[in-house]
Amino acid sequence: MKKDSFLKGAFMSMFFIIVGKIIGILYIVPLHKTIGEEKGALYAHAYSNYEIFTTLSWAISLAVSKIVSEYDTLKFLKTKARVYKLAKIMVVTVSLFCSVGLFMFASVISKIILGQSKNTANSVDDITFVLRIVSLSLVFVGILGCTRGYLQGNKYISIASASQVFEQLIRVVFILVVGCYLVPKVLKLDKTSSVSAMVFSATIAAIVTYIYLKYKIRKDKISRKINYEISNEEKNITNKLIIKRIIFTALPFAIVGISDSAYAIVNSWTVVKTLNTNCGYSGKDADIIYSVISVYSQKLNAIVGAVALGLIQSLLPNLAGDLVKSNLDELKKKINKTLQLLFLLTIPMAAGLSFLAEPVWTLFFSSDKNFGSKIFAFGVFTTIFSSVEVNVGMMSQALNRFKTACIASFCGLLTNAILNVPLMIWFNKIGLKAYNAPNTATMLGLLVSITVNLVFLKRAYKISFKPAFKQLLISIFATLVMIVSLNLFKHVISVYNGGLLKSLMTVFIFSLIGSVVYITVVVKVSSTDDVLEKHAIKNFISKICLRFQSKNR
Repeated sequence: MKKDSFLKGAFMSMFFIIVGKIIGILYIVPLHKTIGEEKGALYAHAYSNYEIFTTLSWAISLAVSKIVSEYDTLKFLKTKARVYKLAKIMVVTVSLFCSVGLFMFASVISKIILGQSKNTANSVDDITFVLRIVSLSLVFVGILGCTRGYLQGNKYISIASASQVFEQLIRVVFILVVGCYLVPKVLKLDKTSSVSAMVFSATIAAIVTYIYLKYKIRKDKISRKINYEISNEEKNITNKLIIKRIIFTALPFAIVGISDSAYAIVNSWTVVKTLNTNCGYSGKDADIIYSVISVYSQKLNAIVGAVALGLIQSLLPNLAGDLVKSNLDELKKKINKTLQLLFLLTIPMAAGLSFLAEPVWTLFFSSDKNFGSKIFAFGVFTTIFSSVEVNVGMMSQALNRFKTACIASFCGLLTNAILNVPLMIWFNKIGLKAYNAPNTATMLGLLVSITVNLVFLKRAYKISFKPAFKQLLISIFATLVMIVSLNLFKHVISVYNGGLLKSLMTVFIFSLIGSVVYITVVVKVSSTDDVLEKHAIKNFISKICLRFQSKNR
């Protein structure tokens, strides 16, 4: 199996992650029909708090990816294998601690979430129960992430990304069969039991996917033993030194990851009770709004977010390798190219989804009796900010600017935490929709974090962001032309008030027209050759075609 280049790894990751997100979107439809928007809030409470605890094991996984990439560049083959072995021990230890902690303090967390809210659809006991169920998955998710980090560090980006699709598929099948069919229809249990089965799917999916990855590693001999000479420098790398490196590399990833996950925690701990007690919304409506913000709209946003995740999986090991080789010119090029790709892809995708919010929402959730499409139309723009923020944060950490990444994340989270409640109250007072305030606070927090990271990177490495800024302006201009064109075209075909079939046709037609307009404008205004490396992509496609033809012979 061949290792992946930066751009190939990025696009392969994007492809597999987008496929995984599409699978995730498909299961959200029966999930919505089974548990509704009120119990969707219960599902959101489970996962938003669960993500905080998985961050520690996720941080170790990223540390493994970075350290393995560095040792791979230096040809320290034995040492990188030891990194993986020691990291697995560490991640199991940390995950067990987190699992026990979440299980024991589930009731305390549940009381904090509900506060003084009244007449909510979910009780303290309900939230406590699902938190304890989801706590069981932490160990397995941790060791799975560690294995993916090892593969990414070795530049096997494609197989690591493909495993995410496999994991999502297992999870979706379990949710559909057990959560949406067996529990409610065969066993005749309540919706809380259905939610519990759904969150338990994370445990099953992680176990099965880990077994699959171990099989792939052995089959493709990724960790095969080779006879080679060990340098004196490699002999001096002790297990103690490796553990120390993993801890000090993982710590900033953990701080940044917890800060990013804490945006969801801020919403979990503030949205329902603030809307209910300060903004005049009923407990039921507050639960519905929170579930839309944290579950249903997030699932639709995930397609845009897949671009960022795909770039990260290729960006981290490649930047780490360039830093070891002191290849600063290539490093600067990859940083700009990452930002250019983000702007090129995420801005039109978010704007298009916002324009088509009502038919898209109807397509997946049948109707929009409450706040769904309105929250989604505004909230989808958070994906642009989150995509950029997570990538620039990863840039800082890949280049060992750990302090910068931590400061940036903390400043962004602090901004979000300070503004979340006041903005909801203020929006309500001045006549704006209070349910748009949490997404506004999130975007402002992410913008602060992005700014801090970019300023520090520019100063530390003398990076000129002119190519990325130029692409930003081009993408905004092309997107505005696209939206104007779609607004003109909607006088021919209505975007609104359609059923399921009409919504599907509307989304397809408008997406096609929007894509053609956007691509045409971008190509006319500037060349995308440098961003997309068309010749490299053509060569990659040609190789696939040749392999396919040879197999058919």
